Amino acid sequence: MDRYLKRGGTLTLTNACEEGIDAGFEHEEYRDRMRQMPTADQIGQLVQDGAMGGEKGCVLFTFSWLLHEMKCRIVVVTHGMRRSKLEEVHLVHATTVQEAVDRALSDYASGASVGLVPYAALALPVLPKRP
Repeated sequence: MDRYLKRGGTLTLTNACEEGIDAGFEHEEYRDRMRQMPTADQIGQLVQDGAMGGEKGCVLFTFSWLLHEMKCRIVVVTHGMRRSKLEEVHLVHATTVQEAVDRALSDYASGASVGLVPYAALALPVLPKRP
């Protein structure tokens, strides 16, 4: 991920989130973990100790790593969740992709770039290595 997103950057996700950000997981336990947002190392330990399953751990590890290590902002474009529900799990709400892009570009110096990955859940972009 750090080849696609600069430290301190903004990752924008688009998702209906009709069942919430924790759909498919044991809702309350996972939501509590997201509210706490342990460090990536702590999540790794929870998975290793069997206190959290691998799939949940992988998703939460990624969010945690982006927030704690990369110091990134994660914006979710959705009509399926309220702003307050996203904020309680350390995510930012936007109602349109354009709103999210405009907000991100206004927060960075001129010359900032935006990358779009259609069907990102099904694709892994490959970029050349940085010199």
